[in-house]
Amino acid sequence: LWGESGQLRQLPKLLQYAKHTDPQIRAYIAVALGQIAAAQTPKSEAKPLVAPLQLLAADADPKVQRLAKKALAAC
Repeated sequence: LWGESGQLRQLPKLLQYAKHTDPQIRAYIAVALGQIAAAQTPKSEAKPLVAPLQLLAADADPKVQRLAKKALAAC
């Protein structure tokens, strides 16, 4: 839901879970950040999302990595 809003103000709430022990939660965060990035116009507004997505792209879980890399493409 937070990602679907497309609003950057959701970022602090989402980042609380970016290092969660459950990879499913981290995967959800990657998707949500990607949804927010995709909603930003101009794309320069998505800059605050790049660093957290880069961290998720280096995650130990391959699914989290894949989803974060896909989300980075929206930045």
